[in-house]
Amino acid sequence: MVRRMGAMEGGPALPPLSLSLSLSLSLSLSLEAVPMAMQGIESQDWAWFTFSRVRVLRELADGRSERDAAERLGIAYSSVRSVVEELKNKTGLHSVREIGRWWRGQAGEWLAWCAEQAGAAQKGYGTGGD
Repeated sequence: MVRRMGAMEGGPALPPLSLSLSLSLSLSLSLEAVPMAMQGIESQDWAWFTFSRVRVLRELADGRSERDAAERLGIAYSSVRSVVEELKNKTGLHSVREIGRWWRGQAGEWLAWCAEQAGAAQKGYGTGGD
């Protein structure tokens, strides 16, 4: 039999066992929910992120809704919804807000990959010195 000591008995008060189980279960579930977002993307996967997809990502990262993104980009709402569904499948994220937050952390890495693919990273293109 396990005896739980309370504050009255000189020991720290412990949360009920059901609360501890609930917290650890929800923590493990939430950590499993965003596998790719936490791990990043391998460099060969960056090619999947076309300019059209990145334009949608930029709008989401700026906090815009799917409807607002479609209007600003001059494309159909259904096109934005389609891109968002593809992004959800690719990243393992579940909401537009999560995708926008994720892209804010990844955009620089994607841009560096683009520069590398163009050979600009090694040659110093765009630095002002010809």
